[in-house]
Amino acid sequence: METVIEEKEKFFLTDFVVKGLIEKTDSSQFRDFLKENELRSSGSKGTKLFKMKTSLDKMSEEKFSEEIELIEEFFLEQIKYNSNRIILTFPFELHASDPLYSVSQLESFKGNTIEELNFSKLFSEKTAINHDFEKISQEIIISDTKVNKVNQVYVRKVRYSDVREKYEFVWIEIDCLSQEIRIHLENNSKNVSVDLQGKPMSIYKYFIGQLKREFLIIAQPNPQATTLFKLYRKLTAYAENKYLKKVELQQEEIDEFTQKMICSEKLDIENTLDIANRIKWVFVRQLIQNDFDNFLRIQQRGDGKVKSILFHYDEGGSINANSGSSNESNIEELDLERQSAYFDTRESIYSSQKLFSITVNWSVRLPDNTVKEVLTRYRAYNQFLMTHILKENYSKGVYDDVFPRIKEFENLPL
Repeated sequence: METVIEEKEKFFLTDFVVKGLIEKTDSSQFRDFLKENELRSSGSKGTKLFKMKTSLDKMSEEKFSEEIELIEEFFLEQIKYNSNRIILTFPFELHASDPLYSVSQLESFKGNTIEELNFSKLFSEKTAINHDFEKISQEIIISDTKVNKVNQVYVRKVRYSDVREKYEFVWIEIDCLSQEIRIHLENNSKNVSVDLQGKPMSIYKYFIGQLKREFLIIAQPNPQATTLFKLYRKLTAYAENKYLKKVELQQEEIDEFTQKMICSEKLDIENTLDIANRIKWVFVRQLIQNDFDNFLRIQQRGDGKVKSILFHYDEGGSINANSGSSNESNIEELDLERQSAYFDTRESIYSSQKLFSITVNWSVRLPDNTVKEVLTRYRAYNQFLMTHILKENYSKGVYDDVFPRIKEFENLPL
């Protein structure tokens, strides 16, 4: 006799699921996920969601438990990536006396087991979100006696300008192995419904307070202006080498002329600029200007192309301008595809060896062997390094390719 499964509501279409999770979900990725799991995948996102609910409600409890675990994993990934395209990165120190140093210390400090500390309210029928950030998911990843990572998801309701009320998500990674915290957030304009703004600095200040209260974490500063200079130097220098080598053949004559002028005019060496180097780069600049289109083509052959920069003088001023193509805020950058922009700042940047902001077009090879251009902006605040993937939502695969790239420049020598 065939077993009859009593159909009852198992998957609840709460306001949070319908208006929060689904809005955060990429339609094509949702479709692909449903296909992979042999669930109906046609129609709009709302239609797909309703069909998924219908299928889930008809499943046995055992089958439902298996499927909902995969579905939850998918939606958590959608929250972390996609439109949460700003990542704030900063270190913290982990000492032997800290709660996150070991499993036993964390359990003792919190008064709960790891199993009790891990939870998810994504699909709870009782999940109701208001204007204060609420933690709706926490996963503590351990190995033997050590805590490896803590993943947390926060959400609140907020209204921005003339846009209807929306759900705003923040994903926090506490990486105990690398002693680094990564906060993933959206790029939001000024909200009009709550005091706490969704801008990077406001979110950073709010959540470092949360982390201190929750795990006694003390955030450390993360000034990375030198790293951004090294990124700029690496991605631009190889295109300049052809022209630089031509001028360096005359370096001896340049040095002799410079020394002669310093002596004849009795210039104060302590207060002189790097005259010989500047003279050399005047000629390099002229050679490149005479061949600028070819110079840009050489730059485009690499895995990363510098699109724009923002440089702050040590005296407090800044150089900035913009082509209008890659700006997501009211801080404008210098478009390096203009000849004057490229050369007018180069000497100052090399002298300072610091850069506040740089936008790079990274080339990413996708699984189907096609190449995708991912426009990424880096900004070096004293408290954190901000990585912002511009223009479009992105997948876990793109994130795993692009996000770690900045790390290889941190330890490069100056």
